[in-house]
Formats: sequence, C-alpha cells, structure tokens
Amino acid sequence: MEANTRNLERIFDQTIAYQIPLFQRPYVWKETDNWQPLWDDIQLLMDKLLRDDKTHSHFLGAVVLEQVTNATGSIEARQVIDGQQRLTTLQLFLIAARDLCAELDEQKYLERFTDLTANKASRIDSDIESYKVWPTNSDRKAFVRLHAAGGPDGVVVEFLGKKGAARTGRNIPDAYLYFSEQLRKWFAGELLDDDIEGKTQEQHLEALWQVVRAHLQLVVIDLDKDDESQVIFETLNARGTQLLPGDLIKNYLFHKAKGTEKEIQTLYDACWNDFDDPGVKFWREEVTQGRVKRPRIDLFMQHYLTLHTQDDIRVAHIFNAFKFYAEHYQPKNGDERLLPDSPAKHLQALHNYGKVFRTFYEPEEKSRLAVFLQRLEAVDTATVYPFLLEASHTLAENHTEEFENILNWLESFLVRRMICGLTTKNYNRLFIELVKSAQTGGRIT
Repeated sequence: MEANTRNLERIFDQTIAYQIPLFQRPYVWKETDNWQPLWDDIQLLMDKLLRDDKTHSHFLGAVVLEQVTNATGSIEARQVIDGQQRLTTLQLFLIAARDLCAELDEQKYLERFTDLTANKASRIDSDIESYKVWPTNSDRKAFVRLHAAGGPDGVVVEFLGKKGAARTGRNIPDAYLYFSEQLRKWFAGELLDDDIEGKTQEQHLEALWQVVRAHLQLVVIDLDKDDESQVIFETLNARGTQLLPGDLIKNYLFHKAKGTEKEIQTLYDACWNDFDDPGVKFWREEVTQGRVKRPRIDLFMQHYLTLHTQDDIRVAHIFNAFKFYAEHYQPKNGDERLLPDSPAKHLQALHNYGKVFRTFYEPEEKSRLAVFLQRLEAVDTATVYPFLLEASHTLAENHTEEFENILNWLESFLVRRMICGLTTKNYNRLFIELVKSAQTGGRIT
C-alpha cells in the first residue's frame, strides 16, 4: 500500500469517481457529532485567512482506496474501503459552496467548485460517472436529487414537497442544509469575530476557496493488488464503535459474494436493502431488551447467531462469531439442518429471520404473539428470543396452533417462576438447550 497526504483539490479536481460499495453502511453522520466539528475547523481556517492572509493546514483523517479495474476509455475509479462518511460529507459541503457561488453569480468560483463536485460531461460515458463520489445504494437516489436541486430551497422542496423547513429528517439533505446555512451566515458576517470587519464578498470567496483547495488535507492510502482490503477494513473498524456488527457482517458477506455487479445489486435488493433503508429507521433504533440497550440489528444478530451456533453469543463478539460460523462452523451431533454454505445463502437466511424478528416489534394487534410479548416485558428476560425466533420462523405461518401452544407453555413457565421469585440466572443455557433439542430432535432433561 501507499500513503500520501493530499489536499481536496488534488483529490477531487481530477476526472475520477470514488465508488462506495453497496456493502458499506448508509450515510450516518450527524450535526452535533460530525458536521458541526468539521464546520468549526473550516471556519477557523477561513477566519484566520481573512484576518492574517495566511493559515495552517488542517488534517481531516484518512481514507483507504482500492483500484477499480476499468474498461479502456472509461474514467479512473477507486473503491472506498474506509472513509466513505468523510468523503460523502466533504462532497455535501462542496456542493453547498457550489450552489452558494451560483446564487451570488460568481462564475469563477462556481466553475472551481463545480470541478470539485462533478466530472465534465465531455469526459464521461454514463450519468453515474459525473459524480465525484458515488454513494452506497441506499443513499444514491437522495444524493442525485440533492446534486440537481440547485440550492437549499430546492432541496427542501425536493424532499418535503414544500418550502420553509430548515431540515428534512434525512441525513444526506440535512448535511447539505447545515453547511449551506453556516456558509450563508459566515458570508453575512454573523459568525465572524469583531476584529474581522469590512471584508468584501470577493475576499470571503477567496478565503473559502483557498481553505478548500490547499488547507484541508486527507491521508490517502492506496491499496495495491496484493493488499487484503477486507482485512484492512476489519482492522480499521472492528475495534472501534463507528460501525455496528451488522455493518461488518454486511461488508464481509458482500465482499465474499460472487457474481457480476448487476447480480450483486439484485442480491442486495432482495436480502439486505431492508436493513439499510434510510427512510425506515427500525434496525438502527436503540431499544432495551433485558439489561441491554442496543440497536435492533445488533440484538437480532445476537439472537440469530445464538440460535444457529447453539452457543451463548455476546454483543461484543457478534462479528467474529459470525465470521467463524460462516467459515468454520460444524453442526452438532444430530443436527441435520441445511446450514447456509455461501454468502448468498447466508444473506437469504438473515433476510428471512430478519422479517420474523421484525414481527416481534410489530405483531398483529391482539394476536397471541402480541399478548405474549407484552407479558414477556414484565418478566424482563431476553434469553428466550433465540428459541422464539426459531419457533416463529418454523411454525407461525403454517402451524399457528402449534406455535401458540409453544407461546402458552413459555409464558406459563416464565410467569410462574417470576411469581415464585426463582432465579433467571441460568435461562440462557436453558433456552440454548431448548434450541438444541428442537434442532436435533432430542429432549431436555
């Protein structure tokens, strides 16, 4: 691999497309944690330029890129292995600056910022090649709509169908609206210190341009053909809190999946799109289950793996446990299940069980399952969920009576023990043994 420090002009001014793979997570950066700190850093540099005619450079972090094999004559492309949130945010900021220049009728600066946000039409063969950054699947429609909206008012109308709102409730357009708002306030002098007065619009634009072109820097790590991009991705992300275990599992499976880009896209649409859907925040919403508060997708993955490995899986170990399960797991004695043996089959299984898990939070009103789940909250135990997941997956649709009998049995057992004040300490092992029994045809003693 090769690492170099690059300013934004060097990164974006060339004819290039930075492609974010479909197995990456959606755009999740937010105002308080991400956009505001970035803006504060940018404003500090611009203020210093206006005041002193010079400023220092600011390091924004690192991105990891992998060369993409191109057809002869097509534009250069890189796949973003790590740093997609940062690159996407920078593009949204640059689009906001571009639209402001258009609004101010500053053609010189409009052309400069346009060159950092879009490849020239004369150099591309398809519409998607016009974008310097091509986001992951779930963000592409929003990014394209924003790119063409022409300004903050156009963005609000595009996403809400009306004028006057400050935000849309979606991360991609809201990041753009945040930076547009801050740029306009800065140009109007609302954010400037008292010792910076009397500066012209031209001076503001030049300060903005000089900071963007020369003083915002990234370390760009280019991988060569012998570098293990998946291993690098896991090393950079698995030890932090930036990515959920589900994001790492998604990356792992789609990286391993075989097929053309169209086939991979079809697999994504069929099996993973529901987990990523930015318009439905079900999977990333944090909920409390037992003593744990985690995003729902983490809890689902934990219960799914406990069910399929017949072992007690901790949240902190989800990704490593899944990777071992996918690569090395051998069924226990007597277990005759046909376990997934390919990335596509793993994705299909996750999709199928994910639909079942979702019914636990959206059960049919007044159904036996809804009543059971309500009473399960009073019992306050989550260890039953792996067994409940399998029972519901196997029986709920075509063997309703048998499934409801199981719910009756579970409810009676749990409520009677709660009333008697008996410990729940060994419930995890008890229900794992119940899972084993159900999967092997054995009995619990």
